[in-house]
Amino acid sequence: MGRKLLVDIRQLTAPQCEAIRTAARANGFEAVFRNEGDALTDAEIYFGADPAILSAAPGLRWMCVPSAGVDGYTALVEAREGVILSNSSGAYGVTIAEHVVMLTLELMRRQMDYQTLMKRRDWVRDLAVRSIRGSRITLLGTGDLGREIARRYRAFAPASILGVNRRGAAESGIFDAVQTMEELEQWLALAGEDPALDDELRAGIEKVENNVREFENTCSQMVVFLKTFPDKGNVTYDDVEEFLSHTREESEFTLFAFIARGKLESALVCLHTLLRTKEAAGIGSMCASRLSSYFRRALSVQINVSNGCGISLRYGEDNTAFSRKVFEGDRPISMPKDREIYRDCCSTYTQRDMERILVTLAEYDIKIKETPVALQSIMLERCIMDIICRKGRHGKALEFARTGIELS
Repeated sequence: MGRKLLVDIRQLTAPQCEAIRTAARANGFEAVFRNEGDALTDAEIYFGADPAILSAAPGLRWMCVPSAGVDGYTALVEAREGVILSNSSGAYGVTIAEHVVMLTLELMRRQMDYQTLMKRRDWVRDLAVRSIRGSRITLLGTGDLGREIARRYRAFAPASILGVNRRGAAESGIFDAVQTMEELEQWLALAGEDPALDDELRAGIEKVENNVREFENTCSQMVVFLKTFPDKGNVTYDDVEEFLSHTREESEFTLFAFIARGKLESALVCLHTLLRTKEAAGIGSMCASRLSSYFRRALSVQINVSNGCGISLRYGEDNTAFSRKVFEGDRPISMPKDREIYRDCCSTYTQRDMERILVTLAEYDIKIKETPVALQSIMLERCIMDIICRKGRHGKALEFARTGIELS
């Protein structure tokens, strides 16, 4: 029996597999692929991410994981004498660097904002955009990824590229300067003294968080899709797109938009869509918590309006109500569609209403956490009714005799 190299990577193409076989033969090994059969017990070299190899292959001598990080494997390998552990640092530099440049251009040229506006058939041409040329770039990390990203940024003629690592030193000729993490904190402290820069950083962070929430929402919908059609054969792009089209827009912020405009029926439909697509035990409390954060932001807008700040919906006009901070952690509201929702909220609810609503949401949040999951939808329905119909005032007490739960 020859020496075995077990490859446990499922996304390889036929030419890649052949290249691995050729390289393995040149070094006296036979390359075996996991999808061709279970060869765990015979492997001397393993390229994959399954820790089961450490107990299944008595002759294992080298485990190479297809990631840069190895934290999840070090303790397991240390318990197995004679096994070398290595990572794949350097394998992803080009791909990730190109992806980072693509996203940088999308953000600085406001492509996501323009796409949102076009979907609403709002033909705005004057969004403020920025260029990489002349910008100051800071990269956290100066390893393979950091170097590959810096090389590509350099072609856009930035003012400077600063690298940050633990040592404060890196390969020369790529970065204009390299600092330690401690020095970075001092630089950020200075940057935070510039209100315009601080608001810009916060707005960028908010966009990233919104994209992450949208991605999480889509993943949750895909789980529901697979559970809804467990016996379906080949799933096509059209199948998935048709399914997602019915629920893509449903999120906690969509729910807030209906509540902000006083649309009770639409809010309840949105709530139950959320509960179906996000199958998590804590979704009830999460809804209450996120609604609280949205109403808190709406309250700060309302306070700014009462103090004479502008509340226009378009860029380039007086939008100080959307950007001036009232509470710690307030971030500028930059998207026109988001500004419209917050403006409608300020029209539907007074400042006193919003203060009552925040108290009501806090109370329901506590009650929801104490309520069985099966009854949380009823709690949320009542919460939404108290907000829309009673402007945050509680209705009559509602008791569940069988469970001993009282909503008051």
